[in-house]
Amino acid sequence: MSLTKEIIDQEASMKQGGERGVIHLHREGSFYRAYEWSAYLSCRYLHEFKVNKRAFNGIEQPVAYIGFPETSLAKWMPEGAELVKIDEKHMAVRLPAINICSCGGRR
Repeated sequence: MSLTKEIIDQEASMKQGGERGVIHLHREGSFYRAYEWSAYLSCRYLHEFKVNKRAFNGIEQPVAYIGFPETSLAKWMPEGAELVKIDEKHMAVRLPAINICSCGGRR
């Protein structure tokens, strides 16, 4: 299974009831990328990023993602958010207490 497929599966499980208020950022070179649900949350709560869509091998549908330089993260962090390092190439931003439904809106 490819890394992208694993990321997309993780994003789907978060949206379905897991950690809806956590943005997962994946380092690719000197940029961070967020995919699917994390990309949505990034656009909604961090900054109005340009969303890209691309087909990846082994994934049935095109994948939505955003990207930005890692040096920009500090200026977009919302007040009260917590940055958690998962590994060398994976960070999570725990958003402050917000109530997010799986449709993407606030409750």
